Parts: sequence; C-alpha cells; structure tokens
Amino acid sequence: MTELTAEQAKDKKVGILMISIFGTLALFFCCGGALLVGGVAANGSESDGVQAALAATGPGCCSLGGFLMSAIGLVALKGKTTAKIAAPIVVGILSGIAGAIGLIIFFDVIWPSL
Repeated sequence: MTELTAEQAKDKKVGILMISIFGTLALFFCCGGALLVGGVAANGSESDGVQAALAATGPGCCSLGGFLMSAIGLVALKGKTTAKIAAPIVVGILSGIAGAIGLIIFFDVIWPSL
C-alpha cells in the first residue's frame, strides 16, 4: 500500500468532511421534512400540506444534491481541494432551486387536474 503525501491526505480529508456534512444535512432535511409534511398534512388542510411540501423541498434537494456531488467529487476531483469544497455547495444550491421549481410546476400544473 502506498503512502499518501501530505497534500493527498489533506485532499482526502476535505472530501470526507464534505460527504459527512452534506450526508448529515440530507438525513436531517429529508427525514425531518418528510415528518413535517406528513404531520402538517395529517393535522391540517390539503393546502397546508402543499405549503409544507413547498417549504421542505428546497432544503431537502439542496442537501441531497450536495451530498451526491461530494461523493462524486471524492473520486472525480482528485488533487483539487478547492473544487471539492465549492462543487457540492454550488450543485446543492442549484439542486435546491431545481427541486423547488419542479415542485411548484407540479402543484400548479399537474395537481389541479388530479
């Protein structure tokens, strides 16, 4: 087994740290968001459930996108420490925006016809 240089070890630690951060956020926001939406929908009206889903989608998609990019970045971005930090954040933000827009389109276009 080969020894890692100091730069490679630092690079690997940054990648694992980003996976840990976004994995924890994904677990919290996805499970917590599901519990929030389920509780609001069960105890409130249908429009309250829709509003809760709209509120929970952005953070859930943001954390999942960041988690996936940090996992991909650990393998694909070898030797690029700054990219390993920035890429999950950028992809997470874009994923959150895309998820929120997708859910808005769903509730405005598809949901009324169901």
